[in-house]
Amino acid sequence: MPKETRDRRRSAVYLRVWDGERLLYVHRVEAEKALGRPLPEEAVVHHYYGNPSTLVICPGEAYHSLLHARERELALKGKTLKEILNGPNIS
Repeated sequence: MPKETRDRRRSAVYLRVWDGERLLYVHRVEAEKALGRPLPEEAVVHHYYGNPSTLVICPGEAYHSLLHARERELALKGKTLKEILNGPNIS
């Protein structure tokens, strides 16, 4: 059963699971499952739009920071990255 823990570096709460030897972050386990292999140690898993079911595997912290910067930039313009990627909403 997942255990809710608070990341010391951030205020976010991340679910972790016990694999028999150690506690693992659920979002990393899910990303490894989708990728079909273990993530490199330096990889960072981004919760896209804060949605834990939509993950982006970043090669490192620099790329992860770039995603956050781009999301902040778009938010200032009143847009989301999701809107940009989905294209115009034509009714």
